[in-house]
Amino acid sequence: MLNIEESVGKIFNGVTVLGPAPDQRRGQGARCRCHCGKEFEATLFQIRGGDIRSCGCAKRGPKIPPVAVGADFDGTVVLAEVPVSSGGPRVRCRCRCGNEFEARWSDICRGRTSSCGCHKRTDFSPMVGRRFGLLVVTGVAAAVGDQHPMMDCRCDCGNEKRVRLSNLRAGNTRSCGCQQLIELQRSYGRKRADTAMRVAKLVGRRFGRLVVEGVAPRSPVYPRKTMMSCRCDCGRTKTVPLYSLKGQQTRSCGCLWQRMVHLPDGSVVPALQEAMARGVKKCTLNARTRKGWTIERAVLTPAKAIRYRMVKLADGSEVSGLSAALLAGVTKGAYYSRLKLGWTASRAASIPLTQRPRADRSNWVPGLTRGAYYSRLRSGWSPERAATTPVKQRQAEHPAKKAS
Repeated sequence: MLNIEESVGKIFNGVTVLGPAPDQRRGQGARCRCHCGKEFEATLFQIRGGDIRSCGCAKRGPKIPPVAVGADFDGTVVLAEVPVSSGGPRVRCRCRCGNEFEARWSDICRGRTSSCGCHKRTDFSPMVGRRFGLLVVTGVAAAVGDQHPMMDCRCDCGNEKRVRLSNLRAGNTRSCGCQQLIELQRSYGRKRADTAMRVAKLVGRRFGRLVVEGVAPRSPVYPRKTMMSCRCDCGRTKTVPLYSLKGQQTRSCGCLWQRMVHLPDGSVVPALQEAMARGVKKCTLNARTRKGWTIERAVLTPAKAIRYRMVKLADGSEVSGLSAALLAGVTKGAYYSRLKLGWTASRAASIPLTQRPRADRSNWVPGLTRGAYYSRLRSGWSPERAATTPVKQRQAEHPAKKAS
């Protein structure tokens, strides 16, 4: 058992035991002095075992000196102190590359900030030719989205793929996606290997603003759905169900609704907000973007339902298209059927319905049905011939042939 009396005056990892202290929850208490001169209390077990080596000053680091204008920290020169309302002091510095930037004085002193960030933008040309799994780096691509360095690679299967450098170094990406087939066969089974092949061929295909990168693990939200990992044109990565991609239900990572649209008056507003204000629903906006419309055209073009509702009459007054159709003797079903066929609202409401003359059945031959009569008329027969020509009766099957 540890004895406090035997430990008084002894030094353990720079901590001197001065005397006893009230017992703590984890053991017998001891009053100690740190190498910095500050006294504190701790358990004797932690002091002698080396769990506590200071009063906490070792974690806090050395004391930060006052701001020194003109000090040089490995090429970073302090120019002036920036006034701040709260927090630690901030300074304006000049980097070794010539750019000026602001940083916290404590980060400059402790070496956490040593440049404006130019040291991160290194030359990645030595990476060309290196192999990562089945991928061989063929060139350096421009940074996309979040400014991560991208590498152009060629897989052993012959496909080319653009991969983030951090994923290559970490081993997260080791092929163009062709090796996903093995995982697909394990998840689908051998009997559904053809399905796995079709899913693997989707790698690299574009669906709207999304490009398929590979197969993602199945989500607990969709436990029985195949999930695909896609990269949007804005640089973000999104996991989307396969049926949602093929059905064109998902066309982006969500950035499409966050885009800004330029109005004719020069103002810039959110696209979805402006579309809703103009009476264009979200589903209509999504359908227009699927057809290849630009975001400005999809937002600024009024909805079709608004365009054909009002119709001008002969006296110059404006009424709804349905009201004008009913006044002209056009039924509601016929009016909307004409609109679906591409008719304009004024034409669909103004042209009356063509009533088909009722057939006089007094001169019809026996056995003639209405369907047969109108079928003859469509074939070019005259009404008299269609009504008077006898109907051919289907001959009964021969008994001997029926028995065989």
